[in-house]
Amino acid sequence: MNQEFPTKAEFKKWLKSITFASLVSLSVITDVGNTTYQFSNLSSVKSAIEADFDGMFPEGSYLTTTAKTVNNDDSIVYSEYLLAMTIKLRVADARSPSGELPFGEHDILIKKLADYEYVSKTPDENFDQSGHIWVRKPANPLEAENLIAILKEHSTFYAVPDGSDTINLNNLRTGNGFKFNIS
Repeated sequence: MNQEFPTKAEFKKWLKSITFASLVSLSVITDVGNTTYQFSNLSSVKSAIEADFDGMFPEGSYLTTTAKTVNNDDSIVYSEYLLAMTIKLRVADARSPSGELPFGEHDILIKKLADYEYVSKTPDENFDQSGHIWVRKPANPLEAENLIAILKEHSTFYAVPDGSDTINLNNLRTGNGFKFNIS
């Protein structure tokens, strides 16, 4: 089912009224352009829109596609998320058959996060992208260690919660996602 909410406030009100939704897509249309978001589950959507991680959700018209919804509410703990920053650029290269060489590992990181609960903000795919992804830290220490290894390998920067509720020099690290993707 497709739904359009003319304002962010109306989208938030609808979101608070449901417990389950198979949210297939969420797009925000603003004067600047379209932004598409990917969520692994409904609680990720609720967490992200309530916390509005660093202004991640602008004012605008919200378009959703859902398969099924059930009404209710649940609570979220925001300090349990890791932050990953990513890029995806096309660099001119005369040696490449397309004349462009992909740079950054945004798409690879999204694929690697398939087994994790996350929220991703990605601009319109027609443009070069920089984005950020909030990933819920797994309760299992081995899974959390594996997640940190994935973020280290494929993000440009990542932050691991340290109890300070801030991103700072103690928890922000440089990832290895500054790479050319040569097939």
